Amino acid sequence: MKKSHALEWSIVGAVLAVGLAFAIQKQSSFVWRSNRTPPDKATMKGLEIAIKGYQIEYNRYPLATTEEKESVMLSEGKLLKVLMADDDEHNPRKVLFYDPIAARDGKGGYLLDSAGAPSLVDFYGQPYRICIDYDGDGEIIDPHSKDEKQPNTLSSGVIIWSGGKDGDPTTWKDNLLSWQ
Repeated sequence: MKKSHALEWSIVGAVLAVGLAFAIQKQSSFVWRSNRTPPDKATMKGLEIAIKGYQIEYNRYPLATTEEKESVMLSEGKLLKVLMADDDEHNPRKVLFYDPIAARDGKGGYLLDSAGAPSLVDFYGQPYRICIDYDGDGEIIDPHSKDEKQPNTLSSGVIIWSGGKDGDPTTWKDNLLSWQ
């Protein structure tokens, strides 16, 4: 009789141990996912590092001219070709500064349009907005500066933002910003 109770308790203990191990694994996986960087934020940081890498290699920002000041451009076309070593004029050393992941279903990565032009899109399928400090003063006008709580300029060489879920880069409540 005592042996059967001991066996039953051993089985109950084993079942509880397996259940507890499974629960701990699921909980730690959930915590890991909630703490990781959002994919769009990681993409923006990778693009920023690529642009700054180009600046270090060539002692100028990509597509810079002598008269250019900060202006907003999209993450597509010539800029991506330069950073991906597909433009001999602006990247004659053919340095690969950026190697993005492919988009899935037209969202969250690199894709080519029907004419073969490259584009880097966020997880909502919209290109990122990029502003580069072409005049070299170390400041970029904050595109969100209409809000009085934000400064008028940002101390940065490159800023990037996503239009967010609504796809509108001028509605700031859902935009993902590289500088925050």
